[in-house]
Amino acid sequence: MRVLLFLSEVIIPLILFYIVGFGILMKCDVYEDFVKGAKDGLKTVVQILPTLIGLMVAVGVLRASGFLDMLGGQLGRLTGASCTETIFYTVSVYFIAAKVKNTRYTIPGALLATLAGIMASVWLAGMMAV
Repeated sequence: MRVLLFLSEVIIPLILFYIVGFGILMKCDVYEDFVKGAKDGLKTVVQILPTLIGLMVAVGVLRASGFLDMLGGQLGRLTGASCTETIFYTVSVYFIAAKVKNTRYTIPGALLATLAGIMASVWLAGMMAV
């Protein structure tokens, strides 16, 4: 268990050092690539911002009208055991921004990954309790 706790503390710095080290070994301008990636990321934020604002306004209107409470109550009976709206929110925001029309296996794959994450967290929590 101590190994797992140690890894959880050092994994992000190790990944960052690995990426920078690999970039230096490949003779890449790591800083310039980072700045270019940050610019591209900012462009993406600007592109999806209207969609995010529209979704937030729509959710605010639906919440104020009481519709979401009613719908949540009805759907809660069906999905109460293991559902996460984050999957649907993320898919809608990014697929709308990227103008993706066919989600194919995205939702089932995301739900499967969520289930795997829940199972792993329950197992790890059980291991920590021992």
